[in-house]
Amino acid sequence: MSKDALDELNYLAAKIAELDIREHDVFSTVVGQQQHCGSVAEIINIMENLGNFDLQPAFDAAMLGEHLVDMEGDRHGEAFEKLYASNDETLRGVAKYMEYLEKHIDYAAFGKEYAENEQGIFTDNGYFTEFGEFQEGYRGSQDIPAEHRIFTAPDEICRAPLKFDDVDIAAAIMKLYAVSVDNLNTAADAYILRAVF
Repeated sequence: MSKDALDELNYLAAKIAELDIREHDVFSTVVGQQQHCGSVAEIINIMENLGNFDLQPAFDAAMLGEHLVDMEGDRHGEAFEKLYASNDETLRGVAKYMEYLEKHIDYAAFGKEYAENEQGIFTDNGYFTEFGEFQEGYRGSQDIPAEHRIFTAPDEICRAPLKFDDVDIAAAIMKLYAVSVDNLNTAADAYILRAVF
């Protein structure tokens, strides 16, 4: 493996270590779905595009439907309260009718239709959607900051090359995350990566 490839893996490990819990859940969902995982560069670009993915705490259509209704209720709760407190009997009637309707919503049907329209999927981490255009902000090893490079001198070589023959990159990245608690900033630390592959 070239020093550029090892630097790239080190950079990926450092970026994974910086994820907060929510970002980690989104990242692991994208990788688990094997989206944008054709190369280490693509996986680094997942980090650059985390804002293009959404993960909601719903694991089936009924949970999604209920979650969406609750979100709308939270967003419009003040307006609903004003209807209820109105001096106008018609507006109070509308509020009561809306409350009645809410009790009879088929959350599963609502959630299913919403997911189909949005082309979302249910995963082990929740309801997952991708939107926006995936940007390739990371173009290659030239974009790796100096602090994430293992080899800084041009004549340094990797004495113990890693092999990528027939590697499931998505699975390897999940294993890489497991060993990336500490940033891999030295050549000695890089040998930890050998256990991943």
